[in-house]
Amino acid sequence: MNNIFLVSGNAGQGKTTIAKNLAFALKHFGFDVLLVDADVKTPKLCHHVGLPLIDRSIQDVLLGVRRIEDAVYHSRSGLKLLLSSLSLVDVPHPSVLLPKLQKLADIVIIDVPTHDKRWYETGHDMLLVTQPDFPSCLDLQKLFRFGKVRGIIVNRLHDDGIDLSPGNVEQLLSRTVLGVVPEEPMMREALRHGYSIVEFHPELKVSIVLKQIAARLMNLEYQSPLEEASLLVKLGLR
Repeated sequence: MNNIFLVSGNAGQGKTTIAKNLAFALKHFGFDVLLVDADVKTPKLCHHVGLPLIDRSIQDVLLGVRRIEDAVYHSRSGLKLLLSSLSLVDVPHPSVLLPKLQKLADIVIIDVPTHDKRWYETGHDMLLVTQPDFPSCLDLQKLFRFGKVRGIIVNRLHDDGIDLSPGNVEQLLSRTVLGVVPEEPMMREALRHGYSIVEFHPELKVSIVLKQIAARLMNLEYQSPLEEASLLVKLGLR
């Protein structure tokens, strides 16, 4: 098994947050997962995983000064990480590493810069992230023509009746919504500690939703603890 998912979206939609948490959710199911920061100009993923000052990077690999295996970090949960560092040095496009990336893990999640057509042209599945409002959704449509869109992940849905509904988003974009991630204040706290929300607060609805999206990507059956509890109540067993 070898799956590569390119996670992209326009600036400010939360694609790096989704890429990170989706990778940890897939790791939760026991998959061998590699999370890659493909932004060699303005990297953010290192801060998201609590490693702001890395001493080995994807740039090292692209420049030929380090083997790719030696540049990989391992998180506390066993997730593999290939991170980008702040650098003004020009390097080859990271997509040249795809054959090597595929050998490092069963699933590769790549956080892709928004308008990097070279990644879209690789033909791998794109997961596009958008917030549930008209400007965000309409702006996202510009990315459809560049690659193979597997589905849309709606991020930061507020339960206030103002945001577009998932059905509205699907109708507007004519693409499948893989999942709807609710707005969750604890996301910021998890980020401050360098954790994914899936690790930091696995009991929250947002963590369960991310696991549901991960399961859907891998065609797995997954029943959330909330659904299980509700069923037991209906059956009079709780």
